Amino acid sequence: MSNSEISSALSEVTQNTEEVKQENHDKPLSEELSNVTLEEKELILPEEANTSAESLALLDDHFKTPQPPPPPDLTRQVSEDEMLSRQRHLSMLIAEEEESEYVNSASWRDQKRHIFILTEAGKPVYSRHGSEDKLSAVMGVMLALVSCVQDRNDTLRSIHAADHKFVFLIKMPLVLVAVCQMPLTVPQIMGELEYIYNTVISVVTLTQLDRIFEKQKNFDLRRLLSGTDKFLDHLCSSLDSDPQYLLRAIQCYPIPGSIRDVIGQSLQQAKTDDLAFAVLLCSGQVVSVCRMKEHNLKPNDLLILINLITASTAFNDGESWLPICLPEFNPNGFLHAHISYLDDGRNMCLLLLSADRDAFFKLSESRMKVVNKLNRHDCIKTLQASLGKSTYNVSKLGVADLRHFIFKDTNLSQFTFPCFSIPYTIEEHRTRLFGHYQRLRGKLHDPHIPVKLVYEISEHETMLGWVASGFELHAAFGPLVTKKQAIAAVDRLLRWVKQNDDELFMQRPPTF
Repeated sequence: MSNSEISSALSEVTQNTEEVKQENHDKPLSEELSNVTLEEKELILPEEANTSAESLALLDDHFKTPQPPPPPDLTRQVSEDEMLSRQRHLSMLIAEEEESEYVNSASWRDQKRHIFILTEAGKPVYSRHGSEDKLSAVMGVMLALVSCVQDRNDTLRSIHAADHKFVFLIKMPLVLVAVCQMPLTVPQIMGELEYIYNTVISVVTLTQLDRIFEKQKNFDLRRLLSGTDKFLDHLCSSLDSDPQYLLRAIQCYPIPGSIRDVIGQSLQQAKTDDLAFAVLLCSGQVVSVCRMKEHNLKPNDLLILINLITASTAFNDGESWLPICLPEFNPNGFLHAHISYLDDGRNMCLLLLSADRDAFFKLSESRMKVVNKLNRHDCIKTLQASLGKSTYNVSKLGVADLRHFIFKDTNLSQFTFPCFSIPYTIEEHRTRLFGHYQRLRGKLHDPHIPVKLVYEISEHETMLGWVASGFELHAAFGPLVTKKQAIAAVDRLLRWVKQNDDELFMQRPPTF
């Protein structure tokens, strides 16, 4: 029987079946099936159908119920490498999400000053706000900007965006970046980055730093700088309020010149063959410095020592021995500092710096000689009695309408200023005043248009900045003071400083 005949027979069976269903719609299914003739049953699957085995197989495949796919083999073991790869991928996704959330958070973005240190390979070293690990992508973008400009044989110095300044200091193998929305010029911000760079070099010498990165470009410098974040944090905080860093000068502890001379003579008692410097600090201010005749202790190096002492309480007990590099003195080697306090209140700190790494006990004996002479002349008691009284109030000058000032002796690289009185007893007002000082100094020392005199009137103060031979002055007056009155007041102020310069400044630093 041909295929066309089979199809015709099937159609006839279907028609007959529909007729049976119409006539016997009330009969049960079994009775209906019993009425189907043998011939009809055979038509459904005739034995004489000449269907090949392949056709039957295709027909069977077409009408059989589809089987679900086999279940996964849960017994398959995941390799250790694959598991570690999955964990790393998951950790990276989580880290990227956390980093994105942190960078976009208001608490981080609203900071007025950010400081970043990274290596030439993009490894994070330090961040003023937040964890370096959460800012790796940000630092990567900074390095990409630096590299893009370097590829054009140029150096990236700054980027200005609205009220933000992005300033870059490139000291390979390190890159330092500051992001500021403050009244600072690019040279001023660059100077602040120099302080931070010098603080890093004080822990790792320049020679050591270069040698490390020559051998391993992607070295994690945080391993060597472990524990120094508090010194960098303290320095960054001081940049916002301490005139020492603004003026690149040191503030001397005000005491009578005769007492300062005796203290200088006492420091000379510490002399040894390898002693380079002896420094006495009181309340973080320099009382006296004794040095070798052929060497000078520059203000930048002194500021590193002052930051070291004021940022940590680790030196409060006993005598400490610490290697430290002073970049202005020698960026490629260490001096060794003997550090000790001379009073129970931890106000007077003596630093003896030697080139001999084994001179601890020798300098401990030198310390005793210094202390004995200071006690013989009651210098320690005098300094203790002056604590809290050494600062002076601007009212002591008797200059009308003068609210505050900073006077720098440019020949000595030293400065003085009075304590804060009304209206600067409130931190917000002190911050505003310091912003005025920053702006004045930026205009006075603008590398493009330097000026000698700046006179500004604002809502709260009248500011005057003056650079002359031998001194630099920044003064704040009431908002109604005229320029003529301000200049007359400054004239009286300069006369007062001249009369008291022996007390305000270290005029005759002793030598060994």
